[in-house]
Amino acid sequence: MAFNMQQLNFMVRMTDHVSKPAHSMMTKMDSVSNSIQSSFTKIGVGGAGLFATGYAMDRLIAPARELDRALGEVESLNMDNAAQVLTGLTQKSIEFTTTYGGNAAEFVRSSYDIQSAISGLVGNELGTFTQASAILAKGTKADVGVITNYMGTMFSIFENEANAIGKEAWVEKMAGQTAAAVQIFKTTGQGMSDAFGRLGKDATTRGIAMSEQMAVLGKLQATMSGSEAGTKYVSFLSNIGKAQEELGLKFTDSQGKMLPMINILEKINGTFGALDEVAELDILKKAFGTEEAAKLVTLLAGDVSGLNSAIGNLEKQQGMQTAIKMAKKMADPFEIMSAKMSALQITLGTALMPTVLDFLDVMGEGAASILRWSNLFPNLTKWVGVGTLAVFGIIAGLSVLTMVAGGAAIVGTGLGLVFSGLAAVFSWAGLSVLLFYGPILLLGALLVAAVVYWDDWTGAVVNAGKELISWASNTEFVQYALKSWDKLTQWWGDFKTYLNNLNPLESIANGAEWVMGKFGFGGEAPQGAQPIAVPRAIGTGVVRQEGGGVIQRFNTSNNNTDNRSSVEKIVINNFGAAMSGAELNDELLFAAG
Repeated sequence: MAFNMQQLNFMVRMTDHVSKPAHSMMTKMDSVSNSIQSSFTKIGVGGAGLFATGYAMDRLIAPARELDRALGEVESLNMDNAAQVLTGLTQKSIEFTTTYGGNAAEFVRSSYDIQSAISGLVGNELGTFTQASAILAKGTKADVGVITNYMGTMFSIFENEANAIGKEAWVEKMAGQTAAAVQIFKTTGQGMSDAFGRLGKDATTRGIAMSEQMAVLGKLQATMSGSEAGTKYVSFLSNIGKAQEELGLKFTDSQGKMLPMINILEKINGTFGALDEVAELDILKKAFGTEEAAKLVTLLAGDVSGLNSAIGNLEKQQGMQTAIKMAKKMADPFEIMSAKMSALQITLGTALMPTVLDFLDVMGEGAASILRWSNLFPNLTKWVGVGTLAVFGIIAGLSVLTMVAGGAAIVGTGLGLVFSGLAAVFSWAGLSVLLFYGPILLLGALLVAAVVYWDDWTGAVVNAGKELISWASNTEFVQYALKSWDKLTQWWGDFKTYLNNLNPLESIANGAEWVMGKFGFGGEAPQGAQPIAVPRAIGTGVVRQEGGGVIQRFNTSNNNTDNRSSVEKIVINNFGAAMSGAELNDELLFAAG
């Protein structure tokens, strides 16, 4: 009984000495961890606020910025009265997008190709051409780029007419007639563009009106592609003079100009009739010299009245009414709503842009100054970079510490006790600061060293890589690798056998028994240990331990005012060593409490 009481007193004192600093260290760790988490939360909230503000501002002025870039591209073409042209172009872009949908910047960019293809546009002409192209593209389901190219082609073909009636009036007439042709002949804007691209000026130089050319090409596209229709029309025009001589018919007027297509077809029908016999087709092929021209006559002569009606309808198109109606039917209400919101952003962004640009100029000047200082003071720049990297290293270390704290909490009580014991050991050794802040400082120091000695260690890595490649290229390396692999597989087999035979609880028990044996508790006393009997000790039990102890208070009796305990005998093991008087006195005082 006396021996057990002595053992209990020792264990209580030892536990108190361990648990109190461990509790203090764990409390400190929790405080540090909570502080780090709180700081990161504040940083995250602040950063999110800044990001949200910047993103909202960027989204607010984004349409205005995009439109401004598009206007800059057009302005680079060195136009006359550029300010007036760009202002009109901006207004037209907003008018179009808020009516038909689309993107204002894309609208403006399409004007770049028009301005490049059509020289001499002044004032609002560029805006009108661009708007007509966009409306025609929308109404005929064609790509804006296709119609923009079509505009340039048509202007080069009918430039004299455009200059005669005015460019704005001409482009609206041309867009209206193209839309009507697409509607009448069920073709597309792409098809008409391909047809006129192949035809070129051949018909115009012969005095054929634009409405007739569109009707002929549109009618042919009922059975063939636009480019093929243009090819047949070119063949017909090229051989019309030869054909009239072969057929004995006159296809020109008194001034030598080519007659309208309707008149030519009527004369051919009057001579050959329905053109449904092989002999008649052979005569036409021989007269025109090519099969393409003969096929054009055959296709068109079968419906002269329909062709004549189509020409009349196209001649009535002097404006863009038909193109506008078709475009409005193609418009998407949701796309229009989005375009209106973009137009509002453009208006606000345009008003804000001067202020934003001034701010960016100031920021740019500051960046330029910093860059200049960096060039003037390279060493200072390097150490500023090192300091910045060290700050990031400390932040990374604190993050790792937080992760470790969270992981320790998840692992549970067992690992927590082990960590507490380590904390107590570090506390006794005066290494508490090193335990918590050492990894952080070490990580920061490593990052700093990586920057300072960048050239040295990268050179060492390169040299090591070269040596490794040289060594690996030797056949001995292969033999060594095979032997190493055999050793590794053998070790892995032994390790699995060890794990299968491992008894964790038994290992822990053996370890605890070994520790207690070192202090003389439990098991058999070592050889040479002599028990020493001491006089009866007077004690008050285990006194109250202040703060953090496992046992706050231990009394043998709460009701007995005489708290004395009787211990019959205390055995102190000196493990075979001679004990001096001072050592014996210290051991007795410790046992007595």
